[in-house]
Amino acid sequence: DGFPTNDDCLKRWRLICGLIARQRVGINVKFEDLDDPMRQGLFETLKQFLEFPEGTSEAQMNRVRGAAWKSIAKLHRHFKSNLV
Repeated sequence: DGFPTNDDCLKRWRLICGLIARQRVGINVKFEDLDDPMRQGLFETLKQFLEFPEGTSEAQMNRVRGAAWKSIAKLHRHFKSNLV
């Protein structure tokens, strides 16, 4: 599905996605309203901190990209709701 399977990797995934959600996406912005270049920039930031196996296909990267956007959006909503 695009998510890591190892527990340590999943914790790292959540940590990085949460940091991106808090630091790169404004508090007054709905994640659904972000345009594609902005979303792609968030994924590029995420890719800097993760390692992908050799031979990762474009279809697999698209699943990872979708999973990353889903995680970042969820953590962004969670962060905003905890501020209230």
